[in-house]
Amino acid sequence: MRNINRILARVIILLAVSAGSLIKSNAQDFLTPGDNLVTENIPSLPASYVTEVKNYTEARYATHTSWHPLRKEMLITTRFANSLQIHYVKIPGGSRQQLTFFEEPVSEASFNPVNGDYFLFLKDVGGDEFDQIYRFDMADKKISMLTDGKRSQNGGIIWSEKGDRMVYASTKRNGQDRDIYLMDPMDPASDKLLSENTGGGWYAVDWSPDDSKIMTEEFISVNETRLYQVDVRTSSKTRLIPEQDERSTFHGVSYSKDGNGIYLITNRENEFNRLAYYDLITKKLKYITSSINWDVEAADVSKDGNSVAFVTNENGMSKLYILSTASNKFEEVPGIPTGVIETIDWAGDSKSLGISITSYNSSGDVYEYNTTTNQITRWTESELGGMDASSLQEPRLITWKTFDGKTISGYLYKASTKFTGKRPVIINIHGGPEGQFTPAFIGRSNFYLNELGVSMIFPNVRGSTGYGKTFLDLDNGMNRENSVKDIGALLDWIAAQPNLDKDRI
Repeated sequence: MRNINRILARVIILLAVSAGSLIKSNAQDFLTPGDNLVTENIPSLPASYVTEVKNYTEARYATHTSWHPLRKEMLITTRFANSLQIHYVKIPGGSRQQLTFFEEPVSEASFNPVNGDYFLFLKDVGGDEFDQIYRFDMADKKISMLTDGKRSQNGGIIWSEKGDRMVYASTKRNGQDRDIYLMDPMDPASDKLLSENTGGGWYAVDWSPDDSKIMTEEFISVNETRLYQVDVRTSSKTRLIPEQDERSTFHGVSYSKDGNGIYLITNRENEFNRLAYYDLITKKLKYITSSINWDVEAADVSKDGNSVAFVTNENGMSKLYILSTASNKFEEVPGIPTGVIETIDWAGDSKSLGISITSYNSSGDVYEYNTTTNQITRWTESELGGMDASSLQEPRLITWKTFDGKTISGYLYKASTKFTGKRPVIINIHGGPEGQFTPAFIGRSNFYLNELGVSMIFPNVRGSTGYGKTFLDLDNGMNRENSVKDIGALLDWIAAQPNLDKDRI
């Protein structure tokens, strides 16, 4: 019980710091919880814990958001103070010039694709999730709100090929349904409703090469999504691939360069999401990545239409591939840092690919892969606060048999090697229920590993994404408690490990 109390005491340290006060006892400072926090059997917390914990809470991360259309320069999001803001980086390893200075975090920054004289970004107020679209003019750093500023959600900015207009999704019509709107960002008065929809799962995907059509997607559930094409002139909406014969997902990627087809990601007729091409003229669907028995998670078509970069999720780890659209042949990109790829984005030269990657010992940074030289260049190096990257151990993929013979997997983050004997274990089960833990940077949780000597296991029980749609459905309805049984089987697995303590979980 003493060990459990000690762990619990440190678990609530962040709450105690924010709500508590200092008292003097035997010449040492202690923290006491505020009146709104009730504790029982929790020992006093030395004030020195504040410094210990703080070292694990100050890690920064950088995410690529947009390339400048004319120069090899980019926008990223990172934080120097309390929230993510937009920064401008002109060269690999160069200074991060902060452009926005809000209390609230900023996201989805996107350069005008013609000359880069301004970019658009999203921001809400006080975390209310009612994102508004803003324009940032590079010349004078003036910021203008383009949307209504009311209780509406706005986002999903997609530029026209000419760069003179953009479409976005918004709930402003009735606060519930997510419609598609069209606007010239230099003239907010030009804003007009393009496609009225029913439901909250709609957003735009891409413009056709001649700017006459827009591909949109409707999210119904994790098991079912649909694609549509909207005529920009008439606002008529046509469903694509309507002959589907099963509950499937269709995620749009991009129109082909000639406009005769679209690239998409789908799990139709397969357990996993495959990259595919749909011919808009013949109405034929061709699967491209059937040889990969893992999900294709994301894809981006180069500006010249000659290449497709796509990312697979292989047991939680990301792999990057480059596809030639002329031959549909693809190859894995070697040398990409091991971890989880968050974003990919082709530069205007169709040779450089911006990549955001996080891993167990990197909170998240931006890299560039050049398809001509095959070189990988690191653009940012984010600080880990007081953490020593060399002390962080690579997580281990573990598997165990559950009650019905199925194999369940997860990742084990081991306690620091400076601790001996069997280690206590925290089992951290991801939310959802649909979702997947991927072996990324775990931030402040490294405090448990390095300072408390507690190992952590992140299981992907049945119902998790990433392991096929049959596995995804295994916890539906009356089968929900079977995912709990998967954790029961994990307890048995822990009991059989020589370095883990089954009595302290």
